[in-house]
Amino acid sequence: MFFRTGKNKLIMWLFFIKISISYAENIPFFLTQDEITSTRNGIVRNDINVTTSSNKLDLLINGDNVFKSLYNDIKATEAGDFIWLTGWSINKDVMLLPDPNNLKQSKQSGIQSMLIDAIRRNVEVRILINQNIVYSPILAIEFCGPLNQEAGKVVCAPDSRHNAISGNMHQKAIVVKRNNETVAYVGSMDISAGRYDSKEHNQDAKYNIEPKNSRSYRGWTGGMLYIKGPAVLDVARHLYHEITDPVAPFTLYKMADTVWKNPPIVKYNTDTILQILLTAAPLGGIKYGYYSNWAPRGEASILADTIKAIQNAKQYVFISDQFLWYPPIIEAVIKQLPKIQAAIFVTNADNAFDQPIGSFNITTVSDTRNYYRYNIWKNLQGIDKVSAYKIIKEGLPDTDIRSTIYTHWKVLIVDDIYAIIGSAGVEQAGMNNDIDMSIGVYDREQVTDMRIKLWSEYLNFPYPNDDPNMKDPVTAIKTLWTQEAARNGRARHYWPAYIEYSLIYSIIFNIMEPCGYVDVTMCQKLYFNDETLYMK
Repeated sequence: MFFRTGKNKLIMWLFFIKISISYAENIPFFLTQDEITSTRNGIVRNDINVTTSSNKLDLLINGDNVFKSLYNDIKATEAGDFIWLTGWSINKDVMLLPDPNNLKQSKQSGIQSMLIDAIRRNVEVRILINQNIVYSPILAIEFCGPLNQEAGKVVCAPDSRHNAISGNMHQKAIVVKRNNETVAYVGSMDISAGRYDSKEHNQDAKYNIEPKNSRSYRGWTGGMLYIKGPAVLDVARHLYHEITDPVAPFTLYKMADTVWKNPPIVKYNTDTILQILLTAAPLGGIKYGYYSNWAPRGEASILADTIKAIQNAKQYVFISDQFLWYPPIIEAVIKQLPKIQAAIFVTNADNAFDQPIGSFNITTVSDTRNYYRYNIWKNLQGIDKVSAYKIIKEGLPDTDIRSTIYTHWKVLIVDDIYAIIGSAGVEQAGMNNDIDMSIGVYDREQVTDMRIKLWSEYLNFPYPNDDPNMKDPVTAIKTLWTQEAARNGRARHYWPAYIEYSLIYSIIFNIMEPCGYVDVTMCQKLYFNDETLYMK
């Protein structure tokens, strides 16, 4: 009875907020409340905790594991449950449980079919799919149309609320209430063509009945954090704000109303502490009125915490990212190198975008990326503590784009104690313009296990394994990674090649990497000012 009074509810709420803030203050990797407010241009983030404890995590690697888990969660939903989903790309024909021996059942596990079935069970479905000048709204409307028709209202919509015509709703986040518990997925995996894959990357029969990626890679590696516990409420609250934003996500698409009720969660007996990190463009909020109910002046907590985590590294820094070319983050690594033993990068090869998409030859776009990446990385060249790798199918030549296992992770791991995993790339768009979400994870046992699990994917090691070299991160960097590259294995040494400057690169860059700041010169100085550290 004591906790039911309004006054005592307020006291308890303030008590939990105080505890949450104290976690952040005592753990140097997390942003404090004041630091989060600073990334939001002075607007306090009141309805998402600074940190939460008692969470349970699993790192789901590759499409087979992500899709199977999502299949089980969606299948378990009943009347009164809900599925909220945001994604950069969703392909209606992707099957969550592909079985080449049972094509009918495989089709029934298609993401669009499963969501329609959920709507028929009176499950609340709300979906936002990216739309911009590159990603046609036709694809999103094709996906959303049957869901909206079945629901008799707009429950799925293209989302263009990302500041720039080439900006992105890039967040990959899913919340599902089922079996009287709510769970969340946050990471780098879209439910899209080419994403279904396995650790073997052998293009097996299951892979071959899924929609294909347009670039015929040998594989695609990415994944999601599978979250249970109090942090799920924070993820859900954020998705709720996006779904109910007063600005419609797209012309003629006003999302159907939904009412916030705290969904059921379970507190676990763990030491895992999490922090929700976000990107939203200040320009989008201030100029266009986006995010008015959650970030009216934008937010850059992913960038701030990435830099803070690197600044607190004492042993090693590991970054895996598809582009890895944002100057403030590379600069943070450079400044920290005297204090750590190793920095290791995993990214995609220079030719990873050379193959045409449809009838479009995008080699110039690839050259743009390589030009800027080289000029940012050149300050790391020749430093013994720094190593970098690309991921190639074992035994195949790395000169052939078809050999590429495209790495789509967005991961930072520091000292086997802290990790940031999510959708924001180490690039301008992901750090100050697009809509992105990442999760800060503090837990030595959990982070060590996630590091070993991910490195086992990159090095084609069994997981779990008892190799003592894998258990120590610096030893693994000096032995296992170099040995794998030497034997023409899955991880190959990489360094960006030098490319002569062309004016077209600046033009393409400004289209590909829109600046989310109100003062756009803040972005221009990073990449285009001849007096900076990065450009010749």
